[in-house]
Amino acid sequence: MLPTLHNGDWLLFLRWPFDLADIVLADFGEDGYLVKRITRIVDGNPTVIKLTGDNTEISGTYLMLKEDILGVMVCRLWRAR
Repeated sequence: MLPTLHNGDWLLFLRWPFDLADIVLADFGEDGYLVKRITRIVDGNPTVIKLTGDNTEISGTYLMLKEDILGVMVCRLWRAR
């Protein structure tokens, strides 16, 4: 998520409705969790969310179900650099 987020940043996520361009925490199953930006919402049954990192040169794109979104980032505290 560089340049927006950096290793060591503390992030606060809350469970509330998300929207396009929000940074979210998503459950990626056995591989852990993802922190990515919502770049597309495809309403339907099921609703599919497209997530992409801000660093487009190295970041992948992920398709997640609405239920996999655990929270929306509401605060970031920078670490001491």
